[in-house]
Amino acid sequence: WARATRAHAIRRAEKVLRDDGWLCLVPQIDGKLCSYGTAVRILQLAPMADGSAIGLLHPRAAVKIVSVDGSTVSIELIEASPAADGPDLTLHVERALELLPQLKSPVAFDADLLKSSTDPAQLLGWQLVLSPDQCQRYLADADTAVRMGVLVEALQDAVDPDSGQAEDE
Repeated sequence: WARATRAHAIRRAEKVLRDDGWLCLVPQIDGKLCSYGTAVRILQLAPMADGSAIGLLHPRAAVKIVSVDGSTVSIELIEASPAADGPDLTLHVERALELLPQLKSPVAFDADLLKSSTDPAQLLGWQLVLSPDQCQRYLADADTAVRMGVLVEALQDAVDPDSGQAEDE
């Protein structure tokens, strides 16, 4: 889910929902559009009492922003590729499974499914809060082991915010 607070963002989401539901979310850092975003489909949009709206989204794919012309964004899909180094992916999944039960906010996961998945980051990523830097690193890399490593870093930050840096795997 995502919350839209700006009137123009809510109007855009309503229009997209009436059309095909597809939208490209492009974050901003320090007022500048980022190089990477997410192509999503808005499944539902609910108005809130405070004037904002909550959208139920289905994340579809990481995208590289090629160009922006008004509200039209040209993109290149970044499709996840199998991990170049299986042992790294295995280590990241094992570390994630250690950290997940320590989170204050619940995250849905199945340990066996995470261990057997060729892209466990896709199963977890949409549920975690990442810093803008982590988000851009996650979206920018197609290697599933690298993406999973970014998620482990975010999990470590969530479990121990005073750690400053995630443990090196």
